[in-house]
Amino acid sequence: MDAPFLLLFWGAVPFVAVWIHGASSNANALKPDLESSPAWAVAWFFIPVASLWMPYQAMRETWDTTFSTVTKADRPERDYPARWWVFWIGSGVAGFVADQVSKAHHAPAVQTLANCFWLAAVMGSILAAKSLREIIRLVTAAQNATLVDREVHKAAG
Repeated sequence: MDAPFLLLFWGAVPFVAVWIHGASSNANALKPDLESSPAWAVAWFFIPVASLWMPYQAMRETWDTTFSTVTKADRPERDYPARWWVFWIGSGVAGFVADQVSKAHHAPAVQTLANCFWLAAVMGSILAAKSLREIIRLVTAAQNATLVDREVHKAAG
């Protein structure tokens, strides 16, 4: 099960990184003084310790900036960035615990416990992916609508 998961994960990384860079670029165009540049929004994922918080902060900036331009009625009801990050970090912690437990003891009861943590890690990864999919869908739609509005106003002005 590890190989298909890793193949899927690493196969998605370039596409998600390109999207994060583009969405962050659009957010920076809307509000140039954001803390995270598009390059840092991606790079934070690969920096130890900072990767535990900074990718969320960069995504939060992109999300907040994107939806600051729409009416309250058009804003998403759910806090998808927080949901995504909780599932992402939770799945990593569950996977780490599962790995440590499975290496420590080979008793059947302990292996059952490790399998429960693996299941939690897999479920957390699935829920993180679903939340990220919603972030991508909502931010892309909002940024496209903002771009269209700007072009319409530019043509009318």
